[in-house]
Amino acid sequence: MEYTSLSQLMSELRRRVRDFADGVWSREDKVAALRSAARQVQGKFAIEAVHTSVSFAAGVYGYALPQYIRDITRVERRAQPVQDQGSSLQTLAWQDLTWWELKPTPSTNFLQIDASEQAQDVRIWYLDDVPPLPPAQMTLAAAITPTQTTIPVGVGVNTLNVGDYPERGWLTLQQNTLWEVLAYDGKTNTSFIRAQRGLYGVASSFPSGVQADPTVLMDRGGVGYEFIINQARAELYDIRMNDEAVGSRDERNFLLRWASQRAEMLRKLGQDRRPAASIRIGKRGRF
Repeated sequence: MEYTSLSQLMSELRRRVRDFADGVWSREDKVAALRSAARQVQGKFAIEAVHTSVSFAAGVYGYALPQYIRDITRVERRAQPVQDQGSSLQTLAWQDLTWWELKPTPSTNFLQIDASEQAQDVRIWYLDDVPPLPPAQMTLAAAITPTQTTIPVGVGVNTLNVGDYPERGWLTLQQNTLWEVLAYDGKTNTSFIRAQRGLYGVASSFPSGVQADPTVLMDRGGVGYEFIINQARAELYDIRMNDEAVGSRDERNFLLRWASQRAEMLRKLGQDRRPAASIRIGKRGRF
């Protein structure tokens, strides 16, 4: 799974509408169109992500997970080594856990397993929806270290504790060739908190002022990505429907219909492709 930042979405939208210098539509118009398109993609293009920051310990049957892991599709453990005919040990592939249950509450997220499971590596697959995109570009308000899980962010006169800033999401940090994608799971007035660092790239130190770019987990060129771009295009064309400076009215109407119809086709295709495993019940428990 790839990651796509707001800056990358903006660059692609500018290319698609041939407005590289924001001369026809302002940057604010484009951000608003992308935010609206991202809201419409929620619940339609959830992607399957994997969480590996947990290992089973002998005799322990409960493990705390990040709050954003709610829609688990499967839990896998690394199989125990077996002896082959050549008398050497080989590790089997990942295997589904025979029983587990997720027990979320408003303040905790608890995975319960069979206490007989031995110590081993685990990976947890879950569906992650597209988070809302914030309305403003953000930068680090202070330097951070590779292990820091509170990410101080500056957003001008606004604070993070307003509805436009999502409670959880992803950020891309980049300075020259150094880059990292992190996930956060909460916010205060000035910081995103409970960050998981280095989910893509490498957890690193970054100085104050580095751009904290809102990010979605989405393959560039995939169905969900194309939906966001085309829906944003339709919203931009709608803004200029009555602007005589942008082609004829027939041309503007054609572009609006074309982009809207393409976005609707992609939305239906995305719903058809949404994984069904999230509603599975059985020996793995109900969630």
